[in-house]
Amino acid sequence: MNVDSPIEPVDPVAISAAMDSILTANIFVTSGGEFVSKKGARIVERNMTEVGLS
Repeated sequence: MNVDSPIEPVDPVAISAAMDSILTANIFVTSGGEFVSKKGARIVERNMTEVGLS
């Protein structure tokens, strides 16, 4: 799951609580079965610079 423009600074407690809510609600259906535990969370940053073409 991706979250665009997360609130910073990131609150690990809030992230964990949100993940617990997702697990409890059992909202994802996969061929491998239900999600049963949290695997991790990470922030990925990407920089883009436009290149002018002549």
